[in-house]
Amino acid sequence: MLDFYRMVCREVPYVVKQYSLQELVTVQQLRSNIGEMFRKNAHVTDPKVIDILVMKAREELQMALLHHKQRHHLVTQYVSGAGSTYQAKPTTFLESFYASN
Repeated sequence: MLDFYRMVCREVPYVVKQYSLQELVTVQQLRSNIGEMFRKNAHVTDPKVIDILVMKAREELQMALLHHKQRHHLVTQYVSGAGSTYQAKPTTFLESFYASN
């Protein structure tokens, strides 16, 4: 499990560069968000469940590396997920639209 986490952390700079996430998140912040996801499942002790979680995570990483995901998928799942400090700022157009309705 720790080897897989390290492998994911090694791929983060590539993903940030390929999806142009530099303006939204740093490599360190993205690694921290991914670490939170790993820690969220730290209570799991059943080997079968662990294998399934690792298999799903490998598939997710592979999809990101092969560009089967679009940028907004990564932003919503990993950048603006729980614990993230990123918040989309509404434009002045939207602010005026919401204020008028």
